[in-house]
Amino acid sequence: MIDRKNILLAANGKFKNHAYLDETLELLDRCVEIANETPEQEKFDAFNNFDDDPGINSSLRRVNYKKFLRDALDLSNKDTAYFVPSFVWKNHVEDVLRWFISQT
Repeated sequence: MIDRKNILLAANGKFKNHAYLDETLELLDRCVEIANETPEQEKFDAFNNFDDDPGINSSLRRVNYKKFLRDALDLSNKDTAYFVPSFVWKNHVEDVLRWFISQT
């Protein structure tokens, strides 16, 4: 279980000078929710089963985890609090997801 409070506090410090701080925190809040919620748990458990395979290295696990999060986030949905119609935001999302994965 990922601790939402610790992630958001750390993110607030890490991304405090970014123009999209509020959206970044909303995005991270949703990432924590995806990782912790029951409906997505089966998919997340399937991702975690990579730990049992000695042929899968940590880099490939991170790549698969990031793909899992991107698929679950639906970054094109305009009704989410973390949607920003900008290519700068799309690049920033990659950095945020990479940071989130390194923290978990």
